[in-house]
Amino acid sequence: MAYIDAYAASFNFARLVRLEHEVVSVRPSPTNEVDGSWTLLVKNYQNGNDDPPAAEEHFSAVYICTGHHGQKRMPPPLPGQTEHFTGEVVHAHDVKSGARFRGKRVIVVGLGNSGADLAAELGPIARQVYVSLKRGTWVSYRVGPFGRPMDHYFLRRAVQLLIDWLPLAVFSGLLHQLLNFRFDHRRYCLQPETLVLGQHITINDALPNLLISGRVVIKGRMVGFEEDGRSVLLEDGSKLEDIDAVSPG
Repeated sequence: MAYIDAYAASFNFARLVRLEHEVVSVRPSPTNEVDGSWTLLVKNYQNGNDDPPAAEEHFSAVYICTGHHGQKRMPPPLPGQTEHFTGEVVHAHDVKSGARFRGKRVIVVGLGNSGADLAAELGPIARQVYVSLKRGTWVSYRVGPFGRPMDHYFLRRAVQLLIDWLPLAVFSGLLHQLLNFRFDHRRYCLQPETLVLGQHITINDALPNLLISGRVVIKGRMVGFEEDGRSVLLEDGSKLEDIDAVSPG
């Protein structure tokens, strides 16, 4: 948050941001077909009122930026999950603190950014963290060369020109080398078959260290649960025993 606050102060756009406001509705204004404007009903909670009246405001453009991860998606139960598994199944969206998994054996399903964040949080405190993957993923880090944010290097005109000029396979190959410079994705069973830019890149600074130390271990896809109530079957025929919790990420 300190970094975000400093960024906003540096570029003086905090004055344009209104917190504690709720957008009740968004609809085209009467002149929308002419000027593309929109009418919003907005509630202002800054005065401490639990139910403030909605005020009408007009804007030239509206961006809906809730993202496609705003609502959790729980995967369908695997064979034996409902009948046999006695551990906890909780979506990463509902994990507000990793303390509940201290000293436990946990499987995190998937390694998108939420799954990676959860695995990185649990790695130092859980007894063991496994990550179940159907396919690999590319992991990048936030901190780039010389301790500056990675986007400091990539959000530049020169890099954009390079992306536009080079074939996708060539540019992805360069990124491949950069991402593997810190740790070899194939060695830790993470490297996917796709090019680096062929799927979402997971951003996490802590995960590579936890993989190297063995606090987090990559495993294959889960396919079911055994009758003993605590064992999870994997696609390769192996199983993980004494599992306390499974968390789809």
